[in-house]
Amino acid sequence: TNLFSKEPVSRLASELPIKGKGIASTGWDMLDTFTGGFHNGDLIVVSGFSNMGKTTFIHNLIKHICVEEGLPVLYFSFQTLEAEIVRSLVASIGHTNYPPILPSPSSIGENKDKEAEFDTRYTCVFHAPIHICNEELDERSLCEVARNYVRAHGIKAIFIDGFYNIKGACSADNVQDQIFRSLKALALHLDLPVIVTHTYKSSDRTNDFSRVLYPKFDLAIYNPAYDAADLVLVLNRPELLGVRIDNNGHDLRGVLFVGIDKDCRGREGVLPLRYSRSSKTIWEDDNMPWPLEL
Repeated sequence: TNLFSKEPVSRLASELPIKGKGIASTGWDMLDTFTGGFHNGDLIVVSGFSNMGKTTFIHNLIKHICVEEGLPVLYFSFQTLEAEIVRSLVASIGHTNYPPILPSPSSIGENKDKEAEFDTRYTCVFHAPIHICNEELDERSLCEVARNYVRAHGIKAIFIDGFYNIKGACSADNVQDQIFRSLKALALHLDLPVIVTHTYKSSDRTNDFSRVLYPKFDLAIYNPAYDAADLVLVLNRPELLGVRIDNNGHDLRGVLFVGIDKDCRGREGVLPLRYSRSSKTIWEDDNMPWPLEL
């Protein structure tokens, strides 16, 4: 009964709507094993230093969820133009070099098989239900656009590439905290995952070998991204930081480490994936030692 009146409190319904149910897999089996896939209502933060592969990671997620699985997504792309997104998706589908949007006139008729393959991949991307927004928006406008698109197109996942490109996101921690919490509220309200990329500050770099291999949030310092997120993935390509071999002699060239730094639903750990800059592709390699001992 209600503590403040004699009116009875409604009982919980016998069948409640399922919240937080995982959607399509990420496309990487081991990441799905650790996290259970991306869940509806969750805020997922993909973090790391600049040029570590966060945008490529997002594009490979979109390739699997949207192009391969056919689920409609909304992509706030503040850092990449639509033409570049198409090129990246076409390259990652065929695991080929970053292509032009269309074959050059001089190449027409020279290699019909290659042209046909390119046309097939381009058609897959062209017909995929991906909705791209390049407009510069503040937190409220972004959430309003997201709500409208979900209602109109049945969006199943929202991607935001570049947290600091949201108007006001470069302000103090309390403003960033508000934006991250609005994104978390948006994920809950729309009952779908919201995935946002976030860049480490250059001042966070360290000479500590273990931190170079796997940078983590410093929990002694309050960070709005870590605090609001349900899942934090920290990306790192050690070779860009001058580390080409680990203490056990493993070759780290072309390796992308995905550190699961916070996971409200599963395990934490470090997953090694293969990374190709030329084809904008990230994939699992069965020949890699698993897990790598760091």
